[in-house]
Amino acid sequence: MKGSTVKSAWILLPLGALLLGLLLTAWAGSREESVQRRHQDRLRIRCWEWARDAAGREKTAQAEALQRRRRRDRETAEALGDPVAVPAWNPDFSLRQMIEETARVCAPSNTQVTVRVDRFTEFDVLLEAPDRLDLPRLADWTRSFLRYSAAYVQSVRFTHNHRLVAELDRRAIESVADWSVADPSEVARLFLTPDEQAQPTAPARPAPAEPDLQEVTGARRRLLEVCQVYERMWSTNLEMFHEAMKCADRAAPLLGVTSAADLDRRLESLDAADSALARARAFLLNPIPTLHELLTKPGVAPAGRIEVASPRPIPDFETRTGFDPLVVRILERGEDQRLAQARPRLQTMLDAAQENLQATRSLLQGMKRHWGDWHPQAATGTIAFTTPAAREVHQQATSQLALTRLRLVAAIQSWAGTPATQKATAR
Repeated sequence: MKGSTVKSAWILLPLGALLLGLLLTAWAGSREESVQRRHQDRLRIRCWEWARDAAGREKTAQAEALQRRRRRDRETAEALGDPVAVPAWNPDFSLRQMIEETARVCAPSNTQVTVRVDRFTEFDVLLEAPDRLDLPRLADWTRSFLRYSAAYVQSVRFTHNHRLVAELDRRAIESVADWSVADPSEVARLFLTPDEQAQPTAPARPAPAEPDLQEVTGARRRLLEVCQVYERMWSTNLEMFHEAMKCADRAAPLLGVTSAADLDRRLESLDAADSALARARAFLLNPIPTLHELLTKPGVAPAGRIEVASPRPIPDFETRTGFDPLVVRILERGEDQRLAQARPRLQTMLDAAQENLQATRSLLQGMKRHWGDWHPQAATGTIAFTTPAAREVHQQATSQLALTRLRLVAAIQSWAGTPATQKATAR
């Protein structure tokens, strides 16, 4: 009996220890969960307090920044002596912001100001006034506004109820030499209104008529013939440049490719375009040797033009071997100086065109190496790839081609803004 009791006690002892361990584990887990919950509650309260304090500090900082900005504007206005000059001389403003803020300072209360940009630095200002204003008041406002922004503003339009009241175009703006001393009555007469078309500038003098080759003789006739030769050479080489770019544009799309022979034909057309671009580049970057040959060798067939400043009779400075050497040097130096400003941008444009041709050639060559691994889908306007390598080659080549085209467009726009370019493109 005693032995069985002892045996039962030894059996119950491990069970009791196990039960005690389970109870202790449950109690520790409950306590840990309670501690974590209290910690999360405190952390949540602290985060809310931190967010509240941060919002308060940000609000205070914004108020202090606004006060500093107002104080700076007030001090700047006092230093400049004119509140309108504050946005005009603010270094933090872009051109568009400067024009917009200057218009707001000058415009009547509750006027809606809209500034549109065209060709980077030509701005059109539109003002929607809550009340219809008379021309004298508009003239006074315009004079204050254009004191600091006349160099950048292309036009100023006043509207009321979305109807045009008065407009000042670029010719009228340029007709005033100094807007700070402009007479408001004179400014009022420059406005274009829906009812009348005021002419802000004096009538333009008619351009002198180009001399007719049938009416001139001797050295002057010879010079005009050389000018026509030179002009046609410019036109021909510019056309060669444009045709090379069109060839690259036609060769790049792959949806029309049906065989490897199509790729070969496109590569051959790129070779021809590359050759044409090289010939155009040689002339466009250095046309002076060609001009020299035209001026020194008599009897060259007509083809281009140099500017002839005056229609007065030219002395007989033509010799048996061409024009007098001094006259040749003068004409060559004048043409070289005229092209000096455009030449760096022209070279950048030609380099970008060469890169565009090379990128197009790389695309076609890469797709030719993977011919059979891709198939144009004309119905969906996409290309289906059967291998990752072909897809990767296409993605890399098209990305590079897109970059070169962007550089080419930027280079063309930059070159088109030079005065010499305007004469060249007019050819």
